Amino acid sequence: MKIKIFALLLFTCLFAAESMAMTSNVNPSSQKKLQKKQNIAPKKRRYVSPPQDDLKIELVPLMLPISDDVIIALSKNKVDEAARTLRMEPPSAKSLYLLREAQKITKFKKNKTVSYKNIGIAYHNLFLFLKRNNIINKAFYKAGIKYYKKSSRNEARLLIAALTASNGEIEKAKKIFSKIVVSTLGESSQIVEHKATYFAAIGDVENAIENIRKAHDENPDQTAIWTVISDDFLTIENDPEFKKLLKWGLLSVITYRFYRAGALGLLALRIFTVAVRLFVDVRISSRLVLLKIRWRGVAA
Repeated sequence: MKIKIFALLLFTCLFAAESMAMTSNVNPSSQKKLQKKQNIAPKKRRYVSPPQDDLKIELVPLMLPISDDVIIALSKNKVDEAARTLRMEPPSAKSLYLLREAQKITKFKKNKTVSYKNIGIAYHNLFLFLKRNNIINKAFYKAGIKYYKKSSRNEARLLIAALTASNGEIEKAKKIFSKIVVSTLGESSQIVEHKATYFAAIGDVENAIENIRKAHDENPDQTAIWTVISDDFLTIENDPEFKKLLKWGLLSVITYRFYRAGALGLLALRIFTVAVRLFVDVRISSRLVLLKIRWRGVAA
């Protein structure tokens, strides 16, 4: 018995010595490299934007945080840099909206193919985005006014009034608006949106909401998304009536996306409708959802 125990101990010692010898034969530098490899965390892959065909405002999240790099680039008038950064960020309706405006400006600088009115709108929208982030970019304001004035369209004066009001010059904006013969502008969805933008900028909530509703009647889905993601309503966004409108705008967007999702979306829509009835105002919200379904059915 003693011999067996002694033999077992001897075998254990020999095995340990052999293991130590094998370990000592490993090159110290390669051993360190091996340890480093084991300790290195996997590299974070930078987000790469999908093809443009897959980037549709109706199909991506409405809002994701816009990085400080974009804000800093725009505040320094580096629109090209802001556009490059936006392309590398996870897409949302808001980021695509800003990217579209930045691309208009970069394209205009290269070949002047963008209309004066649209380039003015691009500077206007980027000015409002920075204003939301407590930055007043005078260069964007001046550029917006400059290109609006170059536009031969009568509606450009309406946009000048809106941008002037957004710059804090309310009385000056009202004087500009008073010189416009509004009846000559027509009632297209685009004109109505411009009116809503102007009235929001001067703080006229009632007229702003009235024109948003008119635009919604003409183009419900796009108007709902625009109301939610744009910065045109920064001045009135804390007003209770506008908040109520915004809530129904969100419901409209959600309903539209359920519709685009097909049969599975309709099931999700049914679940969503039940949740709305339980947790929100039953009568108004359910009516909104049912009307949207009925309207879509007729259109189809």
